[in-house]
Amino acid sequence: MRRRLRDARIATQVWNLNEPPATGLNGFAETAVCLNVLEHIENDVGELQHAAQHLAAGGVLVVLCPAFQVLFSEMDHALGHFRRYTKPTLAAVFPPSLRRVELFYLDSLGMIASLTNRYFLRQNAPNAGQVRFWDSKIIPVSRVLDPLLLHWIGRSVIAVYEKPVA
Repeated sequence: MRRRLRDARIATQVWNLNEPPATGLNGFAETAVCLNVLEHIENDVGELQHAAQHLAAGGVLVVLCPAFQVLFSEMDHALGHFRRYTKPTLAAVFPPSLRRVELFYLDSLGMIASLTNRYFLRQNAPNAGQVRFWDSKIIPVSRVLDPLLLHWIGRSVIAVYEKPVA
């Protein structure tokens, strides 16, 4: 992220919520991003509450998680996932002190491919060639399909919540 944003006027700082930095942000973030992490945390409600406490007023919390429990596989289990989310189940774990800005699915074609794998191919993990195919073919097609489908379905779910200014 630092490399991609080096020319922007954005200061990035990576830190653990349990060990906020001693300097700089005074323990408060303008934006917190949680990508494919929440599904690994048993107490997801507590974790998001903790994250909300470290947001500055007007700060934004962005969370991306794997979607749809029907896709939960041996690979999820091996990766230490406790669950997958839908829009309603992800919204339900956010603290009421935060205001929802966005909530939508991504990777519609990936959802179809994952369902095909689950019920027909039954592979536990993709090989390197399949990952390259996914990145080069599935994701670009999903980028076109997702808006056309109004982000109605997808392999991932994204939530963006804001801490109101008091």
